[in-house]
Amino acid sequence: FKATQVVCDWLLGVLVWMYDHPYEHDQKTFSAFLDYTEQVSNLPLDLPPLPRWSTLEAVNQFVTPDTYEGNGWSGNLEDIVIYHFLNGESDTGSGLDQSGSWMREYGHFED
Repeated sequence: FKATQVVCDWLLGVLVWMYDHPYEHDQKTFSAFLDYTEQVSNLPLDLPPLPRWSTLEAVNQFVTPDTYEGNGWSGNLEDIVIYHFLNGESDTGSGLDQSGSWMREYGHFED
């Protein structure tokens, strides 16, 4: 994001909401405040005006282990902008699943 007034107001809204709701995950909050995929409240959020944004191209440019779903990656190495070593271990403190089975089932990771 560029430091426009809309972005500054939006980011301030995200930070204030996160300060008032410290139990929520930052990535879920960002997604909710972009009115994208997540819900962080049973009540409607008082969203500030949204900045211009778009999703990243996940197959060739911004690759994660989940991109290829266990079938092997078949993109062009020269097209990768960044590879995100996503493993989800930051959520292990939530107490939702201590077994790690979600990593084997959904993340294609090995113990």
